[in-house]
Amino acid sequence: MDCSRQGFYVNKFPYGSLKYVGGDINTVKEFFMNKKLIFLVLLVCLLAVVAVVAFGQNSPSVRWEYNFVSGGSLETANRLGQEGWELVTVTGTSSINNMLFKRRLP
Repeated sequence: MDCSRQGFYVNKFPYGSLKYVGGDINTVKEFFMNKKLIFLVLLVCLLAVVAVVAFGQNSPSVRWEYNFVSGGSLETANRLGQEGWELVTVTGTSSINNMLFKRRLP
């Protein structure tokens, strides 16, 4: 049977039902090729948008200044906080506190 000049049936269903595709085989091939082309174009556009968002934001690098205080107290932490320092961590024992502060360099 020559399928290039007339419609044909394609078995695409699990229980043997036939679906009429119609048209010549070149029309069917063009239909699926167009879907692949559209999918490819959309994929390339999506990748371009992701690349622009990911690599287009050139934020300047942030630089920090650090201050280590050995034997610090609550008053020391409050004073440094008012000066713009941020408490990062506290280590030590029950009698001696070591505090690490940071602040952004201008």
